[in-house]
Amino acid sequence: MTIAQALKKKNKLAGTVARLQSRIKEYNVVLDSNPVVFDTLALYLTLVDTQNELHALKAKIAAANVPVTPQMAELAELKGRLVFLRDLPTKSGAFLESRGYGQPASTITHTPQITAADVVAWVDTIEARVDSLQSELDQFNYTHEV
Repeated sequence: MTIAQALKKKNKLAGTVARLQSRIKEYNVVLDSNPVVFDTLALYLTLVDTQNELHALKAKIAAANVPVTPQMAELAELKGRLVFLRDLPTKSGAFLESRGYGQPASTITHTPQITAADVVAWVDTIEARVDSLQSELDQFNYTHEV
């Protein structure tokens, strides 16, 4: 199985774990007068088996990804930087702003040290690197086995 196939299987298993957990929580306690809809003990045993399969698969994926760990780490950090930059205030110019309840508004001038133009340029550069890294990792995932 390729890493790409293993990642798809991992995501499917994770979804199964979430659904089993939800079903067990929802149907574990029933009123005596109501019928038992699901055997939550059996579901729990299935959950444990699925989680064991999931963690074994994750370990295999991690071992197979060792050669590209630096690229994966860089990708994660770049994505975090993108989140930071997209959230960075770059308000610039004069604005009429209130200083508080009952206070008259006054003109306030905002001057960012990092401008919106800086942010756009950096985001464009980072996104290009993210795309390149993602392509490299996708190629690796499709050509290497777990």
